[in-house]
Amino acid sequence: MSEVLKVEFRKFASQIAEGEIRRDLAPLNFENLKKVGKAITTAINRGEYIILNIPAKLTNEGSLYSEFKEGDLLLAPAASSLIVVLRPFSEARFRMYKAGEVKTGMNALRLLKTGESVTVVITEATQHV
Repeated sequence: MSEVLKVEFRKFASQIAEGEIRRDLAPLNFENLKKVGKAITTAINRGEYIILNIPAKLTNEGSLYSEFKEGDLLLAPAASSLIVVLRPFSEARFRMYKAGEVKTGMNALRLLKTGESVTVVITEATQHV
């Protein structure tokens, strides 16, 4: 059983960024996120972060993180969304929990505008031995 999920962000069928979600950061939502598979969604760029609604029933996590940095992947259960942090922020509309990090493509994610279509693909990461 994988402890990491790979998250691909695609635009027009081309991958623009990649990240990962770790089971140890999101244990209560990990299995539901795995079931998402592929979802086409619309980006909402709030300046400090990007909101991507996903078709998953998310629950509140008990997170130790209260500050988030650029590249963090967060879950916002109340909005049923995956959040990409573009720059540190102090206030948010929703309660958010760190679930992982963006590994590549932050520059491309920064360029996303509100209303642009994005495909989010969540799969089990291959194990490196």
